[in-house]
Amino acid sequence: MATGSVEPDDDSFVIRTYRPADYDAVVALWRSVGFHVDERESRAALEYKLRRDEGPFLVVESDGAVIGTALGRWDGRRAWVHRVAVAPGRQSKGLGTRLMAEVESRLRELGARSAALLVNRERAEVVRLYRRLGYEIEEGVAFMRKMLAPEEVSADGP
Repeated sequence: MATGSVEPDDDSFVIRTYRPADYDAVVALWRSVGFHVDERESRAALEYKLRRDEGPFLVVESDGAVIGTALGRWDGRRAWVHRVAVAPGRQSKGLGTRLMAEVESRLRELGARSAALLVNRERAEVVRLYRRLGYEIEEGVAFMRKMLAPEEVSADGP
């Protein structure tokens, strides 16, 4: 996985690979944008993701603060983008677009030919962003979920 940084632009931010020391700031950012955070985002679960999955986990940093994230997943067949977040005070300034371009670039480097993501349709501004970036809504697809085990994550995995 590429571990370099994108050079800072006029807003003086850097897109870099997540480090375990970022955990508290990342979770605080996710909560600030309304993401539900549970055991699947525990420190142990994210460390397990980093060991098991080659997909990029990117952090946007500005003046030492985490202001954005994007978590890419790659299983060798399918690429997913999760947890794209930009701090509320930094939204609508192109940062999300730059972050998406970087996560997509790194997924392409791993061999991905397409990427998918899930969006709450009620978040119209987010849907517009992804449509502008070339993502299409897959009509007729239903997101379904079944819990196979209690929501516990250990250092050995979820």
